[in-house]
Amino acid sequence: MGETHAIQRPMLSPHARYRWDPIRQQHQLVFPEGVLVLNPSSAAIITRCNGRSLGELVEELDHEFLGESRVDDVVDFLLEMMSRGVVYDAEQSD
Repeated sequence: MGETHAIQRPMLSPHARYRWDPIRQQHQLVFPEGVLVLNPSSAAIITRCNGRSLGELVEELDHEFLGESRVDDVVDFLLEMMSRGVVYDAEQSD
C-alpha cells in the first residue's frame, strides 16, 4: 500500500465512543449528537481507530476477514466518519 490517502492515522474523536449494546445486539458509535448503528465491518474499522497507520489498520482487517484488501472502502468509510466529526487524522493533529 504505497499510495497516499486523505487520512493517514485514523483516531476516534474524544467525544465519540464505540459500544456493544447487548440488549439490542448492536454495534454502536455514541457521540453527543446521537448514535450510529454500525454493521460488523464498520465496527471492526471503528474499534481500530486508535492512531495506528492506515496501512496497519487495513492489514489487520485483511487478516481478520481473510479477504482481499478493501482499502478504498475503508478510506471512504473513514472520510464519512471524519465529515461527521467522530474520527480525525492523528497525523494532521501532531
